[in-house]
Amino acid sequence: MKRKLKKALVLIYGLKIRASRSIDHENPIFHHQNPSYIHHERSRMNHLNAKYELSKVHHKGDVIKKNRVHTLALLIGLLGLTLSAQAQDTHLTANFKEGYSGEQGKNNWSYEYVLKDGSYKKIETFDSEKKVWKDPKGTWKVGAVWGMVLIPGHQNDVALTWTSPSDGKLTMWPTVIRAHGDTKDGVQVCIKFNDQVVWPKDGGFHLFKAKGESVKPDKIDLEAKAGDKIHFIVNRVGKSAGDSVAWNPYLTFKP
Repeated sequence: MKRKLKKALVLIYGLKIRASRSIDHENPIFHHQNPSYIHHERSRMNHLNAKYELSKVHHKGDVIKKNRVHTLALLIGLLGLTLSAQAQDTHLTANFKEGYSGEQGKNNWSYEYVLKDGSYKKIETFDSEKKVWKDPKGTWKVGAVWGMVLIPGHQNDVALTWTSPSDGKLTMWPTVIRAHGDTKDGVQVCIKFNDQVVWPKDGGFHLFKAKGESVKPDKIDLEAKAGDKIHFIVNRVGKSAGDSVAWNPYLTFKP
């Protein structure tokens, strides 16, 4: 049982223990200026109570520190370091391109339109053949979400919404927003955190006057509570003919 435990732990950490008394300079435990290496007692290399020598080596190759440790203690120490690093690195990545689906709320994404009072309502129909969220009556009244293309309606703004699953730190990373269609009188965009405009920084909307124009917002850091929402909104300006925007928001969230 002990031998199986040791072998499992060795496999988990990719630890290459070689039958040699010399220090293996090709396989450091940690990669930094003064890395650490292990070598072991040849005759007892398969025992959990075998002693290993942990050597800290100067970047010039000189051994600057040695410690004698038992195998089990060494592996438990590495386990603790790895679990600690994993805990510190726990985060959720929300990439709209990968998270887009035909189900409202899946991957924390919702596909909505904006009512006159500023509230949001979910688009009711998903066309599974064309992979598009749209008005159930087939009109462009409320707009549409077609993969990474957002199309405002002729009566309502369209909104892509991400909902925070818990309290934590939310980061919106810079991604390009591009006018996709042949807009006639312009199309404009903004990002809201709940009811507050967080981009553009001066409030309001960013206006695209012609197809192909693009912008890349700065990185935005926010403290989010469970249920808080980020809205990526597209507005038609005047008429909606030819209005569409290519947008692939990318977020990271750390509880």
